Amino acid sequence: MGYKPEAGEAFICENTSYADARLYLTYEKDGVLIAYYYKTPEHPEDERFIKVPVDELDGPFFPSFSSFLLRGKRPSGLNDELSSYIAVEECLKKLLIDSKSNRIEIKKAESKIQEETNEKAERISAILKILISEKLLYRYASTKTSEFIEFTELKTKSENSKQYYGSLAQEIAVKSKQISLLTSHGQTAGNYREYILRSLLEKYLPSRFGVGTGFIEDVSRQLDIIIYDKVNFPVVFKEGDLIVVHKEAVRGIIEVKTTLDSEKLKGSLQLFYDIFRAGLFKPSLPIFKGVYAFNSNFENSKKVAESINRFYRKPYFEKAVQSKMTREVQYLYHEVTAVCALNEHFLFTKYAYHGGKEGKNIVPSLYSITDENGLDVQTAAFIATLFDYLDGDFYSKRTAQKGFNDLMSTDSVEVKFESHIGDKDWIPRSASPGEHDFGQESIIHRLDQLGLWFKGELSSSEYIRDIEQTESNKALQPTPFRYAQQGD
Repeated sequence: MGYKPEAGEAFICENTSYADARLYLTYEKDGVLIAYYYKTPEHPEDERFIKVPVDELDGPFFPSFSSFLLRGKRPSGLNDELSSYIAVEECLKKLLIDSKSNRIEIKKAESKIQEETNEKAERISAILKILISEKLLYRYASTKTSEFIEFTELKTKSENSKQYYGSLAQEIAVKSKQISLLTSHGQTAGNYREYILRSLLEKYLPSRFGVGTGFIEDVSRQLDIIIYDKVNFPVVFKEGDLIVVHKEAVRGIIEVKTTLDSEKLKGSLQLFYDIFRAGLFKPSLPIFKGVYAFNSNFENSKKVAESINRFYRKPYFEKAVQSKMTREVQYLYHEVTAVCALNEHFLFTKYAYHGGKEGKNIVPSLYSITDENGLDVQTAAFIATLFDYLDGDFYSKRTAQKGFNDLMSTDSVEVKFESHIGDKDWIPRSASPGEHDFGQESIIHRLDQLGLWFKGELSSSEYIRDIEQTESNKALQPTPFRYAQQGD
């Protein structure tokens, strides 16, 4: 038995030509299943929707899986068709990406897909017709001698954007390879790799932000890369790329590694933890804390996540305070922001309920990003995340983020949950006055406000004013009065 459509589903007739392939939608009327499609009328009075009972159409039919997704419904009894659909669509996408014009002759596509997937020719043809008729990502084109399938304009733009931002990593990789061929001196090569990344950031960051290496005021450790606001805050010291900046000016710090391994990752995490430990330096606004590596000894992103998780769940290394202090995240956005290895890993943190929406507490959590086509989106994702932490109004921030956000929203980019880095009952142990009252409601309010700030919908001054107003309102509340009882 072949596929039979039900009300609310969409399908094509497999026996139609590519040029005439159309997507039928369905509804039920008086017990009859009706199929319809839109037709541009030649005259204003003509019908726009052509309707016909499904029983009058020539089968066989093939389903549109997009119609199931739009309805939030899981297709039942169509596992074989769905597996074929995924395999054929993936193969077609790769063929079009590899072609110079993002188009391929249909006969050639059918042959290549059959060779790669071992699917039957009839099944491949039906799926290609579905993809064309949906007009979301693919479309039909023809000349006098040939028929083609190609990306839609939207899909072409998306793929071009992805290729462009993916080339950021290629630019870094080429220069890193050059220095490796020219010298075996580790320190020299490491310094040059820091320079490569600083140069890339200087090229893409808004001009109000400076990029240098050096020190944060009252912090003794030299940092590989400091991103700072050079417009609103004076630089304490600057000589070439070497800088000393006020704490309030810092918007991001990045540790650069030639090769990422567990010890180097732990060292960077420890550095971030120490610098931003509550009581020493707790910034009013979240500061980007990233690790960028040119190579990795980690097998996969899951192993990186496990290493990060272990760090935050083990006791603090200093024996004098080990019994009293752990390395758990002390306050909102105290944890590392992102860890990236060129063309291998990208992990970032955000806040999520421990155990889903039914979870008790919202906790810092780790996610990874990969591209199923093997394109290095990791570097672009790293820079995109950094953009979130930069001051700016909504329009300037949206403009700066758009290209990177387009890249992250493409269908081949997968965002995967890796682990929580806090126990299910985690709450911050520290907060600025007015930030929150350590209850889940106020913590979620603060995270919502920060989410608006990341998007540029809330300015830095508006965010800080919200905190100050919260503290002011708290101070104005009357102190509960208790009459003295006998014996007090």
